[in-house]
Amino acid sequence: MKSGKLFSGCFLGLTTYDIFYEVEKLPGINSKEMALDQHASSGGPATNAAIAFSLVGGNSLLVSIIGQHPVSRIIRDDLAQYAVDLIDLDPDPTILPVISSIMILKGTGSRSVLYTDTAKRQIKNLPEGLYRRPFEIVLVDGHQMELSKQLCSFARRENIPCVLDGGSWKDGTEELLQHIDYAICSEDFLPPGCSSSSDAVSYLKEQAVSGIAITRGEKPVLFSDQGVDGFVDIANQSNIRSTLGAGDIFHGSFCYFLLSSGGNFQLALKKASEVATLSCKYLDTRSWASDPDLQKIISGADQ
Repeated sequence: MKSGKLFSGCFLGLTTYDIFYEVEKLPGINSKEMALDQHASSGGPATNAAIAFSLVGGNSLLVSIIGQHPVSRIIRDDLAQYAVDLIDLDPDPTILPVISSIMILKGTGSRSVLYTDTAKRQIKNLPEGLYRRPFEIVLVDGHQMELSKQLCSFARRENIPCVLDGGSWKDGTEELLQHIDYAICSEDFLPPGCSSSSDAVSYLKEQAVSGIAITRGEKPVLFSDQGVDGFVDIANQSNIRSTLGAGDIFHGSFCYFLLSSGGNFQLALKKASEVATLSCKYLDTRSWASDPDLQKIISGADQ
């Protein structure tokens, strides 16, 4: 455990290597477009959440497929830079990690993403050593569904809260929800038979998920807290440069603030939304950590 940090989280799911560009316009077929700026870093829902958890003050353990490919080594160095511990599920030296190419439209924060299938490499069993590692909260993004069910089942038995990053509905999600305490989902998360976020909230209530939130971009976050429904307003969104990774940063921050607030779900949502909004001022998914406003958010997390 890293000195001086009070809370520890375990994040299980996808790791990618993201290369992103800021552009005036998207290139057309058989055309070229010079980017205004560029950046590259590790990415993926669980990975960005783990880094965010570390940046706001926690101890992060990432459980993911990284490998030993030359690109994998860049990812490892990036994780080490942000003090994220790693359990590599498949250290295959021949496999190229998932690489995402992302174009961000200047002035809007909108993005276009190109990536490969992330569901091809499914691991069957968690490493035994994971169960001996200390953590106080678990987040899964569903990209390793069988492992997610194993880890959350274990965490439930140990009274460790489990958080689902529900980017979209995936095969196996219904079984996973049996072990989930908090579901933080996007508008794209639509269970079978659901056609709206309200339907999704009702479905999650039926699955006995105690804390539910649907993030909706610049619109207020829709939530249900042990049956009490409401909205969390989004902070002023002036000077948006990129929304890339904002949802992942929301999830990682939420995990930290849930612990630091003693389980105050609505406060954790509010603080996480403030951090995610802050991150949108920057092209990359890391520079927000140096913004002076971050410390104001963190220091007020338990108020």
